[in-house]
Amino acid sequence: MKIIICTIAFFLFSSPFVIAQDTTSGGYIVPKKKKIGKIKQIVPKEREGIRTLNIGGKAQLDLRQESRTIKPPTYTMETMVVTSERVENKLAFTTNSSSLFTSTDILSIPSNRFSDVLNNIPGFIVLKKDGLGNNSVTTMRGFYGGGESDYVLFYVDGMKMNDLENGAIDWNSISPYDIAKMEILRGPASALYGDVGLGGVINVTTKEEKVSTGVASMSAGSFGGRELNLRTSGKVQDVPYRLSFQSSATDGFRKHSGWGNSTLSGDVTTSLNANSKLQWSFSNRTTNFDDPGPLTPADLLNDREGTNINYGSDGKIENRFNGRVNYSTTLFERADFRAGFYTQQRTANTIGTIPLLDTALTIFYNTKEREVQSGVFGIDATAIVEDTIEDIPNKFIFGLELETGKLQSTYFTYDGLTDSRTGWSSYGVGKRHHVGMFVHDEVPITPKVKLNGGFRFDSYNDSYDVNSASASHTSVTPKVGANYLFATELENDIPVYTGNVYGNISRAFKAPTLDQLFDQRLPISNPKLKPQNGWNLEAGVYQRGRIIEKKMYGEMVTSFYFIPMTDEIDYDVATSKYANITNSQHLGIENGFKLHWVPNITAFLNYTFTSVTFSSGTFSGNQLKGIPRHSLAFGATYRHRTNVSGTLTWNYTGDRYYDDKNSESLSGFHTLNMRISYKRDFLRGFVDFENILGAKFNSFGYEFGGTKFAYSSAPTSIRLGVEATFDTPWFSK
Repeated sequence: MKIIICTIAFFLFSSPFVIAQDTTSGGYIVPKKKKIGKIKQIVPKEREGIRTLNIGGKAQLDLRQESRTIKPPTYTMETMVVTSERVENKLAFTTNSSSLFTSTDILSIPSNRFSDVLNNIPGFIVLKKDGLGNNSVTTMRGFYGGGESDYVLFYVDGMKMNDLENGAIDWNSISPYDIAKMEILRGPASALYGDVGLGGVINVTTKEEKVSTGVASMSAGSFGGRELNLRTSGKVQDVPYRLSFQSSATDGFRKHSGWGNSTLSGDVTTSLNANSKLQWSFSNRTTNFDDPGPLTPADLLNDREGTNINYGSDGKIENRFNGRVNYSTTLFERADFRAGFYTQQRTANTIGTIPLLDTALTIFYNTKEREVQSGVFGIDATAIVEDTIEDIPNKFIFGLELETGKLQSTYFTYDGLTDSRTGWSSYGVGKRHHVGMFVHDEVPITPKVKLNGGFRFDSYNDSYDVNSASASHTSVTPKVGANYLFATELENDIPVYTGNVYGNISRAFKAPTLDQLFDQRLPISNPKLKPQNGWNLEAGVYQRGRIIEKKMYGEMVTSFYFIPMTDEIDYDVATSKYANITNSQHLGIENGFKLHWVPNITAFLNYTFTSVTFSSGTFSGNQLKGIPRHSLAFGATYRHRTNVSGTLTWNYTGDRYYDDKNSESLSGFHTLNMRISYKRDFLRGFVDFENILGAKFNSFGYEFGGTKFAYSSAPTSIRLGVEATFDTPWFSK
């Protein structure tokens, strides 16, 4: 009861706390209380322009400080992150809402799917179209693509994983076993990353071991689920490498819902000299799945595991290759430079069905087969220069991005009864040329206050060979942010509480996709579309510290945001085309709390409130369809000294409206999941239970022509697995 009371009190009243670890004994330091003196002096230290604040004669936290005599305590918010501002910063000192997940965090989640990891990020909501999570729909800060597009940028080792034609993401293109860490920037990121990133940016870094190590794991479970993972990493003749193979498949819990994939990925890093290195990264993934389609209310009552007969041929076969060569060097003492060349080559064959209305407003179904070949080539370069101006250190970041993409799209008419093509429908070639440039400056103007700001310029030139259609768009997106270290409490020179408040104002945009501009499946594309635009106003607090002496420590981030959007793209019934017809307001609160009960228990609790309403048009004031107002995620892990560990997670997703009229909603749902694992020597065994309580719900749905459609949830599932870790010294010879 005591831990429950302390946890609730902290979550509600933001009590001070921090984690401090004794690196010599492995135990947690709980120093005697010592009052903090007044600021006595500021003296230059280490490098010119880098200054340390001395309080009462002891070194203190300083936003300008790069190195200290007294090392900082080890805890998550002291970890360096780069995604938030494209340059290394401690997590708590950024001017955005950011999160960091380590390999330990990720592998404690009771699932083998990356999409389930995302469901435990504050502000991120995952809805499972297939009921299992292999084919998922996501929303972040109320930006929702309905499975047709995504409003998040997704990088793996610097390789962008979004599709060229619509920005969509295969959220399971990376295995959780391969991830070293994952950085999440929540909210619009156009000022640094350009198009698409209205919801945020996710940057995954894969594992690299210092000693040559091999890992092999396999698992099997409900619905014919099976998976194999093989990975080796380390050094060969002092050259770091990683090579990973992953293959998984399931029969699916619904008829015609099988899914399978295989991925081969790796990287090699070579040192050119003491200051320069070159890294080659690649990923090749093949995916094949069937889509059983949505079910009507009558279908759900009759057979939740059945297939919509109109979607009996639907499915997709896809191959995707991503490659990147990255060069990094130190130009001189206070200047770093990195540049990269990247490519994405993709082929996809999709058989898809959509409902349409005839002249009598009766629903009929249109099935077509689409072949896509797309290729993207690009280069990017970033320079980071540190300088001192009027005794104040500045960190300038300059960036340039050049990218060209080509899309070949062919449609065929298709007969679902005979499961075969019946003729050619349309063919077209689309191209997108993009230039992006940004500049950013970071200035710690006092020991406790950091300011940053900058802007980005983007230009898009799109064309399509059908009817010589073309479109051009430019956008300038500025940003100004600040971070203030408002509180620091020390005991014997060790922080037991620190608090930072941050805020930023930035411009955001999303260019229309090639499919929205030119797609020829139906005459609903519109080359006259304009980019969606908005302003992001955000503020938040990072806190970390001790709750109960010698026992409980934790960290928390709370974010508040308001994003008014204009020129949003939606289907216009009056013209039967996509159009910039709506404005909306995104208002929300995100709270993420982590608890550490020494020495065996860790826990997290996330709450997200999302209000996304139309601010113009017929549905002004209504919540946008498919977006829940409330979501919760809770997890707790216990690690026993006998190497037995257990994790329990609980996720709740609130009601979502079927339509923009807000006439009816899908009921909220919750799931309870558990993982139990045991490790002995080089072996680890585990068992996962998903949806333990067997909750029946519809995770995703929509209304069309007066009929409700929804995707049903999977019942309880179990998965058993084993993992072996071993040295691979023969690779080092």
